Amino acid sequence: MKLSVPEVLTQDELEAIHEASLNILAEVGMVVDEKKLLHLLAEAGTEVDFQTGLVKIPRELTQQALRTALSEVALLSRDGQSAINLGDGKSYAATGFDAVFFEDTVQGERRPARKEDVGHLFRIADALECYALLCPPALPQDVPPRLSYAHAADAAFNNSGKHLLMAVDSRETTETLLEMAQVVADTSDLNHKPIISFQVSIESPLYWPEHVSGPVLAIVRAGVPILFHTAPLPGFSGPITLAGQLAEHNAAILSGVVVSQIIREGSPVIYGGGQGTFDLRAMTRVLGCPEAALLMVAGGQIGRFYGIPCHSLGLDTDSHVHDEQNGWEKMLTAIFSLISGIDLVVNSSMYGTAMAASAEQLLIDHEILEICYRLLEGIEVNPETIAFDVIKSVGPCGNFVTEEHTLRHLRTGEHWLPKLANRHGYDKWREAGGRDVVQRAAQRAQEILKSHEPEPLEAQVRRELERILSTA
Repeated sequence: MKLSVPEVLTQDELEAIHEASLNILAEVGMVVDEKKLLHLLAEAGTEVDFQTGLVKIPRELTQQALRTALSEVALLSRDGQSAINLGDGKSYAATGFDAVFFEDTVQGERRPARKEDVGHLFRIADALECYALLCPPALPQDVPPRLSYAHAADAAFNNSGKHLLMAVDSRETTETLLEMAQVVADTSDLNHKPIISFQVSIESPLYWPEHVSGPVLAIVRAGVPILFHTAPLPGFSGPITLAGQLAEHNAAILSGVVVSQIIREGSPVIYGGGQGTFDLRAMTRVLGCPEAALLMVAGGQIGRFYGIPCHSLGLDTDSHVHDEQNGWEKMLTAIFSLISGIDLVVNSSMYGTAMAASAEQLLIDHEILEICYRLLEGIEVNPETIAFDVIKSVGPCGNFVTEEHTLRHLRTGEHWLPKLANRHGYDKWREAGGRDVVQRAAQRAQEILKSHEPEPLEAQVRRELERILSTA
């Protein structure tokens, strides 16, 4: 039997949040800066004030958009041969998103991330099974700032064959990334070959600036999957109560669903979760907290309520180092995001409230993911696993070491085996070097970089990507 999916909201509470969100969109509205989008919304039947940009969405329009949004979203690998189907009942994990700093434990320094660092993180993640798709764990800071996302995508395409999910900050960036993906996919129709998808973050509370509206128009018209994300800060850019935070968050995401379906009915959309809270004493966002875990569970319930694939942060920590706080916060958010039935969980490799990334964290997080996936499998109970005949055969005071049943089940995966964690006694651990898990992860990272070679891009494709970067 598998572990049960936890719930923190009753059906009546889900309905109450849904109703509140509909009322927020219909009575409070959202502000949109992009004139083209305002005209599209007005033509679709929303109430638009063109002077202030205030848009109020009728309840019926929101409900209609929910009916046309897809229940599964396909994400293809770089070669277009294999797909991840968000919404198929499985939980997929991805690397982190857009850290600024990279910690190089080999050199003993924490520095602004370089493009080479980002490429190494992508290459390591390409070799790790639990990462079904990739986001930029860090953005390169050694390139022109307006081209940081494009260089991150270039590092991804050159170091991994997995699907790429990118955040964007402008229409120009979006168009550059779409052009790069078309070159790599060898098609002008990414709708039928979605090797890339995009995250767009709606600002809280309920604001669509041009750097949100512009990318959304380009992404949805291209027919590629779009993940709508928002992150209201309780007591700052959202209500301080968790229920109020859920209502505002939900309204913002629903506005994205409406916009996507108005632009292109049936557009693939992912319900995004920016779970976290805000410490009004320290004036900082907090991710590795019990409230974030509760919001993750609620986010999974809301996604299932709407029948839309949903996303969550996960494996988060506010610790700035690889320490015990890092470990317990990572495990807390990993377990609750995955066990809640979230379709896509991101933020592996990141720490320091998602400001820093390291190769060691990428590998440690992968080990945490393996533990969580093993938990999700539960315990298989049948006559073979109950093993009554074996117990009877061995009898009292016997042992099971040489039994065929033991050998048959030894490597079935029921007993998870760590790659980084220590299981040896103290003396043997000391004899092997006495290294801690971070040191073992650093060694493993170097081994992967030396041995793992992703399928290279064709020379012509690499040259075309270089041309796009040079002329962007």
